[in-house]
Amino acid sequence: MYLDGVHPQHNSKPSYGWFEKKSKALLKANTVRQRINIHGALDANNLKVTTVIADSINAQSTSNVFQKLEEQYRYADRIITICDNASYYRSKLISAYLKDSR
Repeated sequence: MYLDGVHPQHNSKPSYGWFEKKSKALLKANTVRQRINIHGALDANNLKVTTVIADSINAQSTSNVFQKLEEQYRYADRIITICDNASYYRSKLISAYLKDSR
């Protein structure tokens, strides 16, 4: 499993458009203060994606992803994850969680 968090941009970023000269085009957009945080894992064997949508990507959302993986792969002897060096992967909460998990 490859594990990571993403924060996709979901506002319009226009680079060109078709409209009459000297007219203004209005595009609807949401506030930049709101963004979606998706924490997920990719199974490299079958390309299955497991995701958790969270208020923030942190140790708690990491724990939620691990719990979801253990539910989905309940018959696996162990689950191997590969992740980057983000601080929440090295947190006390995750270290404690991993001591008793697969």
